[in-house]
Amino acid sequence: MEWIEHHTEEESLNLIKKSGKLGPVIGSILGVVPQCGFSAAGSTLFAGRVISAGTLIAIYLSTSDEMIPVMIAKSVPAAMMGKILIVKVVIAIIGGFIVDLLIFPTRKINVEVDIDDMCTDESCGCKSGGHNILIPAIRHTLKTGLFILIVTFILNVTIGFAGEDALSNLFTNIPFVENMIAAVVGLIPNCAASVALTTLYIEGAISFSALISGLLAGAGVGLLVLFRVNNHQKENLRILAILYGFAVVFGFVLSFVGM
Repeated sequence: MEWIEHHTEEESLNLIKKSGKLGPVIGSILGVVPQCGFSAAGSTLFAGRVISAGTLIAIYLSTSDEMIPVMIAKSVPAAMMGKILIVKVVIAIIGGFIVDLLIFPTRKINVEVDIDDMCTDESCGCKSGGHNILIPAIRHTLKTGLFILIVTFILNVTIGFAGEDALSNLFTNIPFVENMIAAVVGLIPNCAASVALTTLYIEGAISFSALISGLLAGAGVGLLVLFRVNNHQKENLRILAILYGFAVVFGFVLSFVGM
């Protein structure tokens, strides 16, 4: 996973800068690839008017943070992981084009952005190991493993006191509210959110649609960077509202069609 991050980030940024009107398609596909700070980079490119709002939303919607490592650790079948990623990419493309065509005007100008500035240590720490992938790999492994341990412990304690059925019914009996809660959790700018959502789904505590809602809203540190580098706070709030709204609505649609 660390090797993929180090060998795809620069190429991905160059590609997304040249994506033009196909930005939502390119952004959604690149977003599912595990890349340190890619959502943060998208936020900076948007603030510089290099990519459109739809491209940024597509990146946010398709980003899955630590979902893949957690599912690999939990021995989730590859077919299930592929299904989730495909659903997220399709939703991200749809959402991105809706934003570009109906909500935000496409504003793209020729701005040169230093790629080395896209992912800072304070955002994701991906550059702290230089060209040596061993140190960042160990750091990410320990960080993700710790979150899995904490979430699993809390979940097991809760099940022990309340019972598995009670925990499951708390969410699944009110599907739309389940999607709203999961999306709120997804907005937390930390990989703990994706770890918690993925673990809850694997343990059967939340539905597939709630998992998707949470993962759609989970843009990693992208939102933090957006509010820091983009001076138009009303624009930032609109992006946040759109991301949350799409996460809830698309998740509910999946629940309604029986996924």
